[in-house]
Amino acid sequence: MDEKKIYIQQTAMQLFSNQGFFHTSVQDIAEACRMSKASIYKIFHSKEDILAQIVRDNLNHIIHRANYARNEQSKQPRDQLIAKLSREIEGLLEHREYVWMLYQSASINKQSDDIKALLKQGQLIMVNWHKDTLLEAFGTDIEPFVWDLAICMQGMSREMIAFAEKVDRHNFDFDRLAEVLVTNIESIIKHKTSSASVFSSEDMEPFNLQGHYGEIDQKDLWDRTIQQVRAFIHYRFPSYEKKQWVEAVDRLNQEFYEPEPETIVMESLFCFLEKKEELQSNINILREIIQ
Repeated sequence: MDEKKIYIQQTAMQLFSNQGFFHTSVQDIAEACRMSKASIYKIFHSKEDILAQIVRDNLNHIIHRANYARNEQSKQPRDQLIAKLSREIEGLLEHREYVWMLYQSASINKQSDDIKALLKQGQLIMVNWHKDTLLEAFGTDIEPFVWDLAICMQGMSREMIAFAEKVDRHNFDFDRLAEVLVTNIESIIKHKTSSASVFSSEDMEPFNLQGHYGEIDQKDLWDRTIQQVRAFIHYRFPSYEKKQWVEAVDRLNQEFYEPEPETIVMESLFCFLEKKEELQSNINILREIIQ
């Protein structure tokens, strides 16, 4: 995937987020990219092809985040749950253009079986991750109605994220929001009068991933994320700034592929690159890959 292709995807995602999928044409994307329609069609077959690639890339991020969060076991169960939800909320806000693209284009999954399957897979991963995380925090006593809780938690977090997006992200307390979600779930568990459920384990068996969210090659994810950072710098940074940022990315990539990478060097480069808020979400992914 080259930088031009990534730049087209990033630009298209902004347009889909702002004005909706159906109200965005390939001509709109071409004009925003300062390219011709012919240049777009040399890389993508259609507008739906662009969307499918956006969804596919973000699905890889979802799988990575779900697997990464599952491996964090350093705190008490309740604190782990709060920390994982806080990271989820922050991650979704970092990818808010993608989230809002889906909200604005709710019927896009009717247009393509490929896109529909990708969106369904992402949704299944998230509800399964919520289910598994709740079981880790509260134990098997909630198993008869855990799917109800997972779906409630997913709905509550989605609506809170929708409003959180409207406030100043820099001053937003993600841990506090996550704690409120957990407290609400605890209240539901405490006041539940029976183990009867709306969505039973039998009902949800076809959707149960059994803890297998999918696997992605970490080096492949690293390479794609590095390309996304390079594309952003190349197409969106002022000319006079590009050189030092590109050099930092290239040095980081070089160090990653050393037989024995220097942690201090990589951390210094991460600290430099994350000074740009626009790069923050991708830098977070790169950090997680090496941990």
